[in-house]
Amino acid sequence: MVSLVDLGKLRKTVTIREQAIEVQGLPAHFIVDMLANSNELRLVMAEKAVSGDIIATLAAQFPHMLAQCIAMGVGKQGDAETIQFALFDLMPGEWIELMEPIVELTFPKGIKSFVDGLTRLVRHVAPDAAGWAAVTKSPEPSTPASERDIPPKQHGDIHPDSSKDGSRSSDEMTSQSSAA
Repeated sequence: MVSLVDLGKLRKTVTIREQAIEVQGLPAHFIVDMLANSNELRLVMAEKAVSGDIIATLAAQFPHMLAQCIAMGVGKQGDAETIQFALFDLMPGEWIELMEPIVELTFPKGIKSFVDGLTRLVRHVAPDAAGWAAVTKSPEPSTPASERDIPPKQHGDIHPDSSKDGSRSSDEMTSQSSAA
C-alpha cells in the first residue's frame, strides 16, 4: 500500500512573461489562516447573504489576499518581496494565469465540492453548531390580536338563497346546446 507521504506534491508549470514558473496548490493551513483573518471571506464561503459593506471590504482585501495566494502557490509563503511583486508588478491577466492552476490543484473537485464536504464534516462533528443546523424551522405564525369583524367567505360554497330554481349541470347544458 502507498503511504500518504509517497503521493508527493501536485505541481503544474505556468509560463509568465516567457518564464516557466512551477505552482502548487494551497495547503489546508493556509486556507484556514485566510478564513480566520477575514470574516467577510468566511461569509462568502458559507454562502450567506452578502451586503454592500462586505463586498466593499472584500474588494479592499482582495488584491492582498490574492498576492498572498500567489506567493504561497509559487512556494514563497509570507515572502514580502514575492507578495509585493504579485501585488504591484503582475498584471491582472497574469494573476488569472497563475491562480487558475493554483485553484485547480487546491480544489481538484471544485470549491463548491470542498465547501459541501466541509459542511458535512462540521455537521458530523458538531451537529448543534450555530448556523450549521441540518434542518431549520421557521417560527410559528403569530395569532391575530382580535377576531375579524367579517368572517372570511368560503369560496365555492353555494348558499341556498343564492341558487336559482332549475339550474342545470354543465353536462346537461353542453348536450342541450349541441342538440340545438
